[in-house]
Amino acid sequence: MILQRRILLPAVLLVVVLGASFALLFRAERVFRQVYPPYLLAKKTVYEKLDIQNRYDIHGAAVFFNEMNPGYPGLEKVSAALKAGDHETAVKEYLHWREAGAGRPRFFDLKKIAGKNPPDIRPAGYIIRLSKSVDIAERYLRDEFMYGNQVYRLSVPPSYFPQDPLEDILVNSFEFISKNLGIAFLLDQDERYPDKFAYFFNAWCDAASPLPDPYVTGDITHPQAYYLFTVARRAHSWVYAYYLFNKSLSDETRFRLAREILSHVKYVNASMEAAINGAGSRKNHEFWFQKGNQPLITAARQAGVLIMFPEFDKGSRMLSNSMRIIDSYLKNNLTAEGHQPERDEAYHEGSLVYLSELFLLARLNGVPIDPSIEREYEKTFEVLARIMQPGGYLPAVGNAYLATDPSNYLALGAYIFNRPDLKAGSKPNFTSPSVDFDAYAFFLDYLTDGATPARKAYLESDALPSTGFYVMRSG
Repeated sequence: MILQRRILLPAVLLVVVLGASFALLFRAERVFRQVYPPYLLAKKTVYEKLDIQNRYDIHGAAVFFNEMNPGYPGLEKVSAALKAGDHETAVKEYLHWREAGAGRPRFFDLKKIAGKNPPDIRPAGYIIRLSKSVDIAERYLRDEFMYGNQVYRLSVPPSYFPQDPLEDILVNSFEFISKNLGIAFLLDQDERYPDKFAYFFNAWCDAASPLPDPYVTGDITHPQAYYLFTVARRAHSWVYAYYLFNKSLSDETRFRLAREILSHVKYVNASMEAAINGAGSRKNHEFWFQKGNQPLITAARQAGVLIMFPEFDKGSRMLSNSMRIIDSYLKNNLTAEGHQPERDEAYHEGSLVYLSELFLLARLNGVPIDPSIEREYEKTFEVLARIMQPGGYLPAVGNAYLATDPSNYLALGAYIFNRPDLKAGSKPNFTSPSVDFDAYAFFLDYLTDGATPARKAYLESDALPSTGFYVMRSG
C-alpha cells in the first residue's frame, strides 16, 4: 500500500503539471496569434494544399480538380482524364476548355482594343490615357515603380514583406502590375510584358503563398498580401491577366493562375460566410458590414471572379454570398436617392463603378441579378444626373474641392440600364482624371461607347432630402 502511494502520488502530480503546462501553452498560442501575423502560424489548410510544393508540376493537379464541379457542362474530357489518372491531360483539356470549349464563361472582347486594330477606331483621348500605362509598364521591365514624381527601385526578386509601404502596395495588390502590363501588351503585343507579369506572379506565389488561416481582416493589417480587400482585388486582376496574356503565358503559369484564383475566392468566401452567419470574430463582422466602401468593392470583385469561374465547386453558393453583401450595402448605406454619402461625388463613382463590370459580366454569361439590386444600382446613376450642372459637371459638394465630370460613369449607366437620358449633357471623356477606373474598369467605357445614343433629358428643380441636395433650375 505504501509503495502504491509512493507511485500514485507522483503520477497524479505529473498529470496535473502536464495538464497545466498544456493549458498555458494553449493560452500562449492564442495570445501569440493575436500579436503576430497569422502567416507565421499557417496550418495545412485547403489553401496550402492547393499550393503544391512544386508549382510547375502540372501532375500535382489532383487537389485543384477536387475543388471543381465534376458535372459542369463542357468538362467531360477533363473528367475522363481524371478517371484515367492522367492529370497532365486533365490540365491541358481544362485550359483548352477555358479558351475554346463549349459552355466556357465569356469575357469582354479584348480584340476591340488590341494593338492589331487600326488606331483610328480608338478615340485619341483613350490612346493618350493608355499610353501612360505603356510608360509605367516600361518601368516595370526595369524593376522600377513610379509613385507621384518619385521613382522607386523594386527589389529583385521582389520582396513581399517590404519595409517601404509604397512597394508593399505595389507587389501585394498586383492591380498596378496587371493593369499597366496588360494595357501595354494590348497596344504593342510585346512579349516582354507577359514575361514580366509571369515573373512577378510566380515570385509572389513562391514568397507569399499559401494564404494564412484564419483569414485576416482590418484596415491596416500587415502583410497587406493577406488583407481581404487586397486578396479580392488581386484575384480580380489575375482574371484579367489570364485573358489578356492568354497563350503568351505557359500552360504551367496559366494553370497556376487558376489555382491561385481558386484559393483566393475560397479565402474571401470563408470570411464573408462567417460574417453572414454570425460566426467568426467581431472584427471580421465589422469589416463586411461597415459603412465604408471596402465591403462593396470586395464583394463586387469576388462576384465578378466567380462569374468567370462557374466550374468551381460551391461557386453558386459563394456568388450568392457576394450578392447578399452587395444587396445589404446598397440598401443600408446609400441614401434613399442612391447616393454614397461618405465623402463626395468622385468617391461615390469610385465606390460603385466596380458593380458596372459585374453587371456586364453577368449579362454576357446569362447570370441573373436580383431586380431589387438592379434598381438600387440604377439609382446611383440617376442621383448624379439629377444634380448635374448644365455644362456636364457635378457641383463641388462634400469634401470635393473641384467640380467633377461624371461622363464615364453615366455612360456605363446608360448602357447597362438602356437609359439614353443618363448621357444627356455628358460625353465619355477618356482622359478625365475624376474617376480612377481601377484595374481595367475604364475599358468598359470604350467597349460600350456609342451603344446607347444620348437623349436630352428635361430636368426641373429637384429636392433630394435624404441626400441633402436641393437643386434650383431655370429655363
